[in-house]
Amino acid sequence: MAQLRQVPESRLQRPLPEDLAEALANGVILCQLANQLRPRSVPFIHVPSPAVPKLSALKSRKNVESFLEACRKMGMPEADLCSPSDLLQGTAQGLWTTLEAVKRVGGRAPRPSGPLLVWAASSSSTWSSCCCSLSSTLGSWVPST
Repeated sequence: MAQLRQVPESRLQRPLPEDLAEALANGVILCQLANQLRPRSVPFIHVPSPAVPKLSALKSRKNVESFLEACRKMGMPEADLCSPSDLLQGTAQGLWTTLEAVKRVGGRAPRPSGPLLVWAASSSSTWSSCCCSLSSTLGSWVPST
């Protein structure tokens, strides 16, 4: 489970609560994760407010369904997705299935085309260049292939 936590935590650049199932049950983090993988894939996210810190069941369900729809649009096979009720109830199987699918999609998120020239110092203190692509969806430097 620790390996599966790494993908959403690194993508969202923040640690997730210990009780991951409860944290994901209202769909807010899942929708934010989908938008990190593909911007604007979830156009509207219901979020709790200070006055009402817990989302209603209907708003939580809408978030989870929006997340699952975004996953479908990103190419996740239906067999790799769980049902909305699995996520809403925080079942271990639903959580495992979904995070495993996100991990696979997160690793093959589309890269922008076109090289970006980056100058790097070599160990011999001479400058050399390497051609890299900045993968905005992965948020890291990835060597061009």
